[in-house]
Amino acid sequence: MTLIVKGNNMAFRTAGLAATVVVLGAVTAPADAAPATRDVDYRGYHLTVPANWQVIDLAERPTTCVRGDLHAVYLGAPGRDQQCPAHAVGRTESVVIQPLDASAVASDVLVSTQAAPQHLSRSVDQEVRFAVPAAGVVVSATYGSDFDTLAGVLRSARLDGSARAAAMPAAPRVATASIAATDTNYTGDGFDACNAPSSALMAAWTATTAYRAIGIYFGGSHRYCSAQPNLTPAWLTEQAGRGWHFLPIYVGTQASGLGTTAAAKGSAEADDAVNAAAALGIPPGSVLYNDMEAYSATYTTNVLNYLSAWTAELHAKGYKSGVYGSLLSAVRDLNATYGPTSPDVVWFASYNNAKNTDTSYIDPTHWADHQRAHQYHGGVSETHGGYTLEMDGDYLDVQVAGDVTPPPTPSWPVVVAGSIGERVKTVQYLLNHRQAAGLAVDGDFGPATLAAVKAFQSAHGLPVDGRVGAATWEQLVVPVQQGSTGSAVKAVQSQLTAHGIRTDVDGDFGPATTTNVEAFQARSALPRTGTVGTTTWLYLVA
Repeated sequence: MTLIVKGNNMAFRTAGLAATVVVLGAVTAPADAAPATRDVDYRGYHLTVPANWQVIDLAERPTTCVRGDLHAVYLGAPGRDQQCPAHAVGRTESVVIQPLDASAVASDVLVSTQAAPQHLSRSVDQEVRFAVPAAGVVVSATYGSDFDTLAGVLRSARLDGSARAAAMPAAPRVATASIAATDTNYTGDGFDACNAPSSALMAAWTATTAYRAIGIYFGGSHRYCSAQPNLTPAWLTEQAGRGWHFLPIYVGTQASGLGTTAAAKGSAEADDAVNAAAALGIPPGSVLYNDMEAYSATYTTNVLNYLSAWTAELHAKGYKSGVYGSLLSAVRDLNATYGPTSPDVVWFASYNNAKNTDTSYIDPTHWADHQRAHQYHGGVSETHGGYTLEMDGDYLDVQVAGDVTPPPTPSWPVVVAGSIGERVKTVQYLLNHRQAAGLAVDGDFGPATLAAVKAFQSAHGLPVDGRVGAATWEQLVVPVQQGSTGSAVKAVQSQLTAHGIRTDVDGDFGPATTTNVEAFQARSALPRTGTVGTTTWLYLVA
């Protein structure tokens, strides 16, 4: 591959990768000044990125780990046998540009009709994904604390004459259950790895090891390995058919980032986890684990508020709650406050090589009924059947998952100043529709959104408290159907995408949106009308 880079340097280091570098239009600058940016070209699709970002050719090194902690542009499809550290957490700004084909198109990939996407906003999982059919590429990006830098990179996109269009593949079928909820139960040996391994490795390890449980990192804003081509509903079904069981792991906001909105973050991230699980076909009744890494006692209160909200929201959506953590922080604090709001399963890290769930750090009466897992060693490379993987070793005694009674009709959520996430975006879209509020749809309930909510409440004879509860929701939502246009339609389309049903957020309620609304209604056991009235709105935002 030829990597075309604009700047003064005649070559740059690409993480040990061989690459041909062509320098175009060197910028005039003082001899001691390095260029601030560089132009990266992949198949005629250009991005301007900071000069210190690495550019990594995945076609030449298919086992390279697409890392969450590296400022980089990865060119090509992520490999199926990436060599990643076993237990890594963290996220910064990076971009993957890969060919547009069926393997690259997940259910939540949007379509950009221009090289640079028209709408970019923050998300709970801190990821941005869109396809550019005019260039035949899919762009997947992550961000940590600097969304604005990433947005600037993505908005710099342009095409040149070598870009070749590709047809947009059909949207993946909305996942039904790919595994049983009881597939998240297991007693025995397991392991977890940053990336879901290839089916070939899983087949070899099935034949040559006693492992029958695997931890999979399926979501979260601090998930290190987000580029996982193997992690699909079909892969889960295949491994379940081989007798494997699963620990679905969500790596959300860590202790130092929770702040005073810890509970709101816990609820929002539980909703994101449920949507990500549903998109993979992991059904209600399954255990979903929150990975809370070690922290100092300074953060105890915030962490407990966050994890209590996480557990409560998972239970409201019909899932079981698990928490992974250190014996000296998360597990210590959960043990000290054990009670009705505790998670269903605790998974503790203690690298003593003991394949059991015994520890003196947990009261023997707490999580005593097959409700524990133990990560007993970490960062170990093992080879079985000719396949090597860096992994953490786990022993499980978990028997809490199972089929659940369908949850009752949901209640309208309460969204207040300081809230974040998809519900806030829905409020912002609807306020823009109902009263031309001119709000930035960024999912952040800040002062401008608060003022607009109060203005709406005043205009409609509601208590002016700035809280979007049942009475305000019922006045705010509007019926939309095929042929409708505008911000209310964008709210529906954005919610469908958040629920794992990819829908272009273009404000045009066409046949594709109708089909997706019907899919959501079927999933929610609602009449399949294809129109969005009050009840469908309720299920979308609940």
